Amino acid sequence: MKLFGKLLELVILDFDGVVLDLMARYWEILEIVAQAHRLNPDSIQQYREGHYNGTRRGSPRIRGTVQELWPHLGDEAATACYLAFRAEEERTGYPPVPGSIETIRWLKERGVSVALCSMNDQRAMGWKLKMAELDVSSFDSVVTRERAGCDKPDPRIIDPIFSDVPVPKAKSVYVGDWYADIELCRAARVPFLAVLSGGIPRHAFIREGVPEDHIIGSLADLPKLITE
Repeated sequence: MKLFGKLLELVILDFDGVVLDLMARYWEILEIVAQAHRLNPDSIQQYREGHYNGTRRGSPRIRGTVQELWPHLGDEAATACYLAFRAEEERTGYPPVPGSIETIRWLKERGVSVALCSMNDQRAMGWKLKMAELDVSSFDSVVTRERAGCDKPDPRIIDPIFSDVPVPKAKSVYVGDWYADIELCRAARVPFLAVLSGGIPRHAFIREGVPEDHIIGSLADLPKLITE
């Protein structure tokens, strides 16, 4: 299998926004947290607009998002909001991005290894995989921040993947939806493919140096780029 004329042996996927449709419930859950803790919901709308128009980079972790939304909160109140968000998202879950599960199976059927690289912790990864009717055995490697011992964009977060699947980085591609994914791939020298399913607009990826032909709508569009 080839991608842009180069051999493809490994596809590394970010999870939230690439496999799971985080945006389907993310803002609603934040609003539920705001209402429960009597916080101003207007900041959520402003944050959301900045996300979708590419003017706000935001935080890759929900604790950081809470602090950006309501900077007046003390550590105890911010932690309470963070825990409330985690509990609500686990209660309601997120649907898969349309076509993402089918694409993972399509790749596996054609002998391409598939790995996950996520900022989720082990607990969240467990219930989110179950929500998507997947499990660890569905992938050739699954790396969380706990397993790697670091966060994105630290390039060391993908080292365990290349230990599990020993292929040259030039024969891999990382599919991501976030600014930290771009920085990670640039530092690790791994080819990057952007998806728009996480809400970041095309022009923002182009601004960050991603070539136009390396930006697709969602993971479901990846097979269209792959040749045999």
